[in-house]
Amino acid sequence: MSKANPLQGARSTRLLPVLLDRLTDHNPESRKEALHERTMTKAEFRQCVLRDISWLLNTTNAESETSMAGIDEVRRSVVNFGVLALSGKQLVDEDLDEVQKRISGAIKMFEPRVLPESLQVRVLPSESGTHTHNQLTMEIRGQLWSEPYPIDLLLRSRVDLESGQIVLEDLLR
Repeated sequence: MSKANPLQGARSTRLLPVLLDRLTDHNPESRKEALHERTMTKAEFRQCVLRDISWLLNTTNAESETSMAGIDEVRRSVVNFGVLALSGKQLVDEDLDEVQKRISGAIKMFEPRVLPESLQVRVLPSESGTHTHNQLTMEIRGQLWSEPYPIDLLLRSRVDLESGQIVLEDLLR
């Protein structure tokens, strides 16, 4: 007769953090970590993804400064982590589709926890019904990889086109 593993239930509801979080020692005095310190809940997992997408969207990629023509491998590498610079731009409606595509492409390229087929990025109308020239609001919707079922993700991003700063808000929290 085999004994049931008491940690099996805990493991099924907890997820492993990404490598950066696993390598960060939050308690250097301790030589061992408890199970709850090596894993995370779905809410913690979602917050880590939110943090990492925020880092991604608030980083200006190398393509903003350097032509990547003919060097597609570099364009798809971590050398080009981030998105094209949005600061100092006045967007017209024709530019909005391009912004959506670029943000969606960056998330698909650099955030593997988001299921690519589920990702939707769309510009939302401002509260006044028209886009202002210095603010842009977007909705980022998708699912995060998880076993046995994916975790829903719904973010609102506010883009300040003067500073280029993007603030993300988790709408499912």
